[in-house]
Amino acid sequence: MANINYELAKELHQHGKLEEAKNYFQKALEEEPDSATILRDYAILLIDLEEYVNALNHLEKALQISEDPFSHYYKGIALYKMGNLEEAEKELLSVKDALKGAMNVDADLGDLYYDMENFEKAIEYYKEAVEFDPFDPILLNNLALSYFQNEQIDLAIETIKKAIELNPYEAEYYDNLAMMLYEKGEVEECLKELYKAIEVNPSFSQAHADLSLIYYDLEKYEDAEEEIKKAIEIEPDNTVYHAILSNVYLKLGKYEEAQRESQTILRLIKPDEHPEKAS
Repeated sequence: MANINYELAKELHQHGKLEEAKNYFQKALEEEPDSATILRDYAILLIDLEEYVNALNHLEKALQISEDPFSHYYKGIALYKMGNLEEAEKELLSVKDALKGAMNVDADLGDLYYDMENFEKAIEYYKEAVEFDPFDPILLNNLALSYFQNEQIDLAIETIKKAIELNPYEAEYYDNLAMMLYEKGEVEECLKELYKAIEVNPSFSQAHADLSLIYYDLEKYEDAEEEIKKAIEIEPDNTVYHAILSNVYLKLGKYEEAQRESQTILRLIKPDEHPEKAS
């Protein structure tokens, strides 16, 4: 007999109703507490809910009942989300071949090695991930960033341009291309790409911040001030942006404004110690 609660839980999860799905998964497990499949699928939901320890516990139970590469895969994902990169690496590598064609484990390994700052390994696995799905611009973006971090600038530029061809509406890709071009010394081309990023998405704060930094390097401090203020307007609690503005103010001789930004940074870092004054 079908477990109706399990079927409802899967349907709700698929439609993004996570808390409701959780309730039905719990009911399903009351009916079938030793179902490795339900335990695994419940753990997948828990990962989406960022309840990683709980997810790991259910995956361990599932694996005690039945060895399943998908359970090992999601165990690796939960460990990765928790920052336990070495254990995550072991789990993902153990199922890479078993899940070939079913899951793009190479993409997850690329993410993991990027976070470990092992950029050569990240490149290796992102390249395999792109072979699995050559039309995914996110993978191409990640591969480009790995090339960039590995100081392979030309390959980084070539790869990020492919990502842009596949998705010309993602401002982040233009911003990444801009910074790669700047690293290569192509300042005018860099500026063009930053303008494109802002044109595509005026609310993408990072592009305004990066444009401010380029203007700062070019000693165009008024322009730098204008752009970083736009970034702060979009993301007012970003301490990095306030630090940039403070430095710009110092270059402009606006010392009181620079001090005010420093106080804002302290307030954002330690709000209890630096409460905002009532106006």
